[in-house]
Amino acid sequence: FISGELETAQHTINNCIRLDPTFAEAHLVAAQIAYRQDNFNAASQSLDQALSLDFEVRDWPQYNLLKANVYTSQGDYDEALVVLEHALGLAKASKAGGAQPGSRTERINEQDHVSIYLELSQVHLRMKNVTAAQEVIAEAKAEFKKSKEEGRITIATAMVAAKRDVDQALGILRSVPPSSQYFLKAKAQMAHIYLHQRNNKRAFAKCYEELVEAYPSVSSYMFLGEAYINIQEPEQGIAAFEKALAMDPNDSELQSKIGKALVTTHDYNKAVVHYRNAVASDPNKAFLRHDLAELYWRLGSYDKAEQVMKEALSQRKQQVEDLAGTMDKVKSMLLLAKVHKSAGDMKNAVDDLIQARVFQNTVLNKIRGEGADVIYKQRNAAANICYELGEYQNEQRAYEKAMTFYNEALKQDETHDKSMLALAKLYLRKGELEGCEHQCNALLRVDPTNEEAMMMLADLMFRKNKYDDAIYHFEQLLEKKPNNYEALVQFVQLLRRAGRLYDCPKFFKLAEKSHTRARIEPGLHYVKGLYQRYCNNPREALREFILGRHPKDGQWSEQCIISMIEVYLNPVNENIWGDIDEKADVTEDVKTAEKLLKEVTDRNKKALLEAYCLIASKKKENMEKALTKFYEIMTNDRSA
Repeated sequence: FISGELETAQHTINNCIRLDPTFAEAHLVAAQIAYRQDNFNAASQSLDQALSLDFEVRDWPQYNLLKANVYTSQGDYDEALVVLEHALGLAKASKAGGAQPGSRTERINEQDHVSIYLELSQVHLRMKNVTAAQEVIAEAKAEFKKSKEEGRITIATAMVAAKRDVDQALGILRSVPPSSQYFLKAKAQMAHIYLHQRNNKRAFAKCYEELVEAYPSVSSYMFLGEAYINIQEPEQGIAAFEKALAMDPNDSELQSKIGKALVTTHDYNKAVVHYRNAVASDPNKAFLRHDLAELYWRLGSYDKAEQVMKEALSQRKQQVEDLAGTMDKVKSMLLLAKVHKSAGDMKNAVDDLIQARVFQNTVLNKIRGEGADVIYKQRNAAANICYELGEYQNEQRAYEKAMTFYNEALKQDETHDKSMLALAKLYLRKGELEGCEHQCNALLRVDPTNEEAMMMLADLMFRKNKYDDAIYHFEQLLEKKPNNYEALVQFVQLLRRAGRLYDCPKFFKLAEKSHTRARIEPGLHYVKGLYQRYCNNPREALREFILGRHPKDGQWSEQCIISMIEVYLNPVNENIWGDIDEKADVTEDVKTAEKLLKEVTDRNKKALLEAYCLIASKKKENMEKALTKFYEIMTNDRSA
């Protein structure tokens, strides 16, 4: 844990807890690890478990500090404040000798005591109470003057000062000498102020350059490299990383950082050479092979990417089959599947996914007894693999097999939203409306803001002629996201069916207010054009469609053109099968429609509109041609 190997620490503490589930301190360590992994729910659960096993835990300042950290990370500052004030009281009692002999409070160290003060000041800052934060820091400063922790308090003083006087904060941080163990932290805080409060990238980088001058170590050069990358200066970042690598040639993490930085500079040839040399120097580092294969894949060198992955799998066979190795094999198979899919080799891509599923099941067997968060993460990975297999079967129109894989994904992770949505779509395709509705409702319980599920549910209500329910679902969606033009199109069509077109303008106004450029959005013009068309205002409809058709390669361009053609052929939405006059001339409207038809790229839609143009000409010979076209369209549709 102290060395930063969190996964190993987590695995070890889980073994300890399995051996003695009643050991409260083990649960406290598990909470610390989970907190460092940003898994705040798991940290909170471990803290609660520790408290349930030993009620005296609530009087341990370390427990209270960690509990407050979790509350702060979750944004619950009021609770954090209560816990920290209690912890500070315990710490003061401990220092004054008021703790019970042998109790945990008696053993509080100076570092934890200062941490409570600093966390308390940070909570006050987050609650916009700068004065209270200053008072807490002043008390800490007086309490720990000339102690080893004085440097930390100085930095905290600067952080508080930065809220009101940036220059004062920078002055305080400059006062931390290079000999101080907190010199690095002071420079990092100065850099943060320069970047985020002064927006001075040069001064930001200068802080880390000064750090390297004072302490030319691997970690200092890594910090400098990260700083350059952070301000979009990858070449200088690479140079810093290379200096760090020269000090520690076996650091594979550094090699990976250099490779990724080279990719950001688009120097792909150099990146390939770098990764190949890195792999050659340490063939056992699977993640370096993954980086190289990923780069080959991005470059379209699928054969080379495949070769690298096969070498990775071959290398892994020669090693002990541990958990990390099995997880590497899963990643290798998934990357190989991506390569094969991009190369158009779907058979091998599916075989890769099936093998990845086998390896992932082995991972799940190996982590039995681990913490709930670890198991969930791996079950979610298994669900993702099943989902990908389902997607392949769906593309092949093997819908029953697809449903089997989607359901398997949900057995692994019952909240897997992509599988729920895919199942809902398949049920809808099969006409099983109840199954579709069930999946949509389940998905909305997991993700109440899921737009596709809300649209599908509204569509279901529409199909069941439950117009009021359908309208309700669309209103809920559009009030949350007024510029969802796909939903707005369906909503306008629904309101037309329900005889409530008068409700449309209200939602157009919501869309216009959603952002500054909404009024010129092609999607909004298309929706307004539909509305005007349904209101039998062909001129207004055409005006909106003309505005919506640009840019020509835009999402709504073709739909606007198709709608324009339909308006020209049938301006007032009447039956175009009128009386046939063999001598009738082709009208200007039909000529315009035929001209627009050249811009339509959808073959089926184009063929249908060509037939409508023939009908609109009112010529008998064209009617026969139209019938022939309709027959061809039906034949092609059946064979598809």
